[in-house]
Amino acid sequence: MWPLRKITGIAVRVMIVAVCILAVIDFIARRNVSVLDNPDPLRTVGDPQASVQIIQFVDFQNPEVSRGAKVLDRFLKKHRQDMYVLTRYYVTPDRNSLISALHAECASRQGLFWPYYEELLLKQQQWRTSRDAGPYLTLLARNMSADMEMFTSCVGDIEVKQAVEEDTRLGESHGIHSVPTYFVNDRRFSGVDELEKYLSEYFENKRLGLL
Repeated sequence: MWPLRKITGIAVRVMIVAVCILAVIDFIARRNVSVLDNPDPLRTVGDPQASVQIIQFVDFQNPEVSRGAKVLDRFLKKHRQDMYVLTRYYVTPDRNSLISALHAECASRQGLFWPYYEELLLKQQQWRTSRDAGPYLTLLARNMSADMEMFTSCVGDIEVKQAVEEDTRLGESHGIHSVPTYFVNDRRFSGVDELEKYLSEYFENKRLGLL
């Protein structure tokens, strides 16, 4: 008979190995999921069949995300029929990263994602470093005539937090470590400058009939 202590030690090691194996399987499974899979239509704009498919991973408190939104808006105004944009959340440890994503998701669930997204980034400096951004983020929703009872309940809903974190895990499985990160027709671009350069060249070549 083996001593109880030895049996316990073996059991613990087996459990650790099993957890590691499951983690690897989960990572591989996520890696095989396209960033385009299962898009939330409330967080998309443009034609799903457009020639330029963009998935942006964003952290709303990041100033570069705000700059990237302006670049995308400029191209959408000129080439909307050729573009499809899907927004996914990427939460970081930075202050107000998670809470802003939760508020944006709750606005989305009332069909208000894009107006909320625009206000959130337009007024970013007014809340991004606040010690308590919640009241201001809630006020933005109130000003859009959101159902506030539903909105407040939504922000505290664990399922909403899990949905936001699922986007983040998906991004991590595709090698994202910073935001904004964009996938354009399955090509990854880190940062706004790379995105702007690619889109400028793409639409210029299209104008010249080279595509």
